[in-house]
Amino acid sequence: MTNPTRICIIGGGIIGASIAFHLSEAGCSNITIVERTNIACGASGRAGGFLAKNWRTGAEGKFSESSFLAHNELAERLKNEFSTDVLYRRLT
Repeated sequence: MTNPTRICIIGGGIIGASIAFHLSEAGCSNITIVERTNIACGASGRAGGFLAKNWRTGAEGKFSESSFLAHNELAERLKNEFSTDVLYRRLT
């Protein structure tokens, strides 16, 4: 039986789009994003982003490293499964 729950996310920036993506990964299918203009058209669509894998230690370091690796994995997955190149690139 499918889940009849309807989900409405207000805002299509990085947080709203991320929530929608992860909900769909968890099996939710009736998701609507309400955005005033276009998805990621404000700061979320223009942020260059910077991730550092090993600038922290302890718990922050573990979180930093896992976040760094997750971005790479998601970029590869979007490219391979959805033909969407988010132009993620690693720099030294």
